[in-house]
Amino acid sequence: MNYDQVLKQLQTLLEIPLNQEDENFKRIVPLMFTYADNRIYRELEFIATTTVLAGTLTPFNRETPLPSTVVVLREMSVLVPTGYSWAGPDWQISTSRKTLERISPEALDMFWSNSRYDPQSNRMVPSPRGVPEKYAMVGGATTELITQVSYSIRLMPTPDKAYAVEYFGVIRPLLLSATNPETFLSVNYADLFCAACMVFASGYQRDFGAQADDPQKAMSWNGMYEALRASAQLEAGRMKGTVPAMGNPAAAGAG
Repeated sequence: MNYDQVLKQLQTLLEIPLNQEDENFKRIVPLMFTYADNRIYRELEFIATTTVLAGTLTPFNRETPLPSTVVVLREMSVLVPTGYSWAGPDWQISTSRKTLERISPEALDMFWSNSRYDPQSNRMVPSPRGVPEKYAMVGGATTELITQVSYSIRLMPTPDKAYAVEYFGVIRPLLLSATNPETFLSVNYADLFCAACMVFASGYQRDFGAQADDPQKAMSWNGMYEALRASAQLEAGRMKGTVPAMGNPAAAGAG
């Protein structure tokens, strides 16, 4: 379904007349879609939301920023030049992919600091540099209130060249909106997306708690959401190869 179709379906389920403009409903639509997207993407991982992004390391700098679009970094690789090959009409650099091992920041700093003490010269000297082998994730709040957080990748050893790198991770697609009328969820998992929206919308209609007129409404929609999520998880697991094509639904947790 597209943006307009989703809104009409939700208005029907919420018993909001289609020929009327409900300003309060219109105001909560972005938050409702945000809730649905975040809940589904946090609980399920789809191949469609994983990607590889390219980057370049800065020579003699042991930290590099994580691309802002990456929500979860699953793997990082360095492309190490191995020589040249003729690909006419130009020579092409040959590379080999080296996947880095992730360790804790404490372990990385303990075994590979930016500098080390040299007893012969009785002074601190830079640690040896080369092709990175390990990495650690560190965060850095841009303000003391932590309203915006950036993530950096600390490397070991510190790169001696501007190596090309690949970040393999999970991204968060753009939200469904009038300017983005179709999303992965609205097209492929419209039933799951609408069920998640209805859980949130039940709160908007004051039916979220035991004190409401219909305390079962949100619970019913949440039950529907959970059932749909289990089937989506099974399908996502089959796509990733973590669940057999004819697997038992009880094995969906493996996806």
